Amino acid sequence: MDIEQSLKTCKKHRLPVAEFAIAKTPKQAVDAGKKLGYPLVLKIISQQILHKTEAGCVKVGVSGEKEVSKAFEEIEENAKKFDKKAKIEGVLLQKMSKGIELIVGGKKDEQFGHAVILGIGGTAVEVYKDYSMRICPITEQDFEEMLSEIKGKKLLEGFRGSKPINKEILKAIVLKTSEMLVSERIKELDLNPVMCNDKECTIVDARIIK
Repeated sequence: MDIEQSLKTCKKHRLPVAEFAIAKTPKQAVDAGKKLGYPLVLKIISQQILHKTEAGCVKVGVSGEKEVSKAFEEIEENAKKFDKKAKIEGVLLQKMSKGIELIVGGKKDEQFGHAVILGIGGTAVEVYKDYSMRICPITEQDFEEMLSEIKGKKLLEGFRGSKPINKEILKAIVLKTSEMLVSERIKELDLNPVMCNDKECTIVDARIIK
């Protein structure tokens, strides 16, 4: 699935997805930006460019029509420089979300079936590899145990004056993801990042492989 299909699948399962729009031209991006509101995040849509940040294909904190148009053009230009053969399907626009970056995901194991993961996310997810895993379906108790096993859990509990994340919303996301993995027969799933703060948790990127 491409990112649009992946995000729509999440929405179908009542997961909190950040409002988004897809633009194929700078004008479409400007029009979408007006509807979504500022500041915005813009990122390339291409199956060949998985690490968008490294390719220079993500722009954050974009505000205003001129800035949106410029960001769109720079993202497309950087994508072509990064991989001349990459198929560019457009640019995704989202209203910026604030919070701790988490990853919620899962995969299907031939022996054990589906498993769901929860951990510290963002661009450094492969560096820290700080996550916990459980076989689906999971319970609320499983979620509590997963949360306690994350090494960076202090970040989620409130750190140096920051407020604790909204654990109840995160719990709902993880439980619904566990159900979605099985019902949609998903081979691999990455919701990364899921932006969590004290008021909300929002999925801003999704990758589903069936």
